[in-house]
Amino acid sequence: MAKTAFTLDDLQSDITHLTHILDEAVAKVLELDFEKDGKRNKPLDRLAAFLWIARDMAEAAEKNISENFKTLNDPRGAE
Repeated sequence: MAKTAFTLDDLQSDITHLTHILDEAVAKVLELDFEKDGKRNKPLDRLAAFLWIARDMAEAAEKNISENFKTLNDPRGAE
């Protein structure tokens, strides 16, 4: 069986799925108790921040691909 080439459609789909996963992870983490022994749980704060940033970056990549799909898929399309 021949292996098919990885396409821009594949990349866009993968980034969309990653965005959904990260969005759900952010939602779940934000439901947790950020207080531990009367103090902020700093590791959980950091985890939430990392997930939030990763989700926002994935969303931005997804948007950039969608807005520039024709040009990215065929560089001559920009002409």
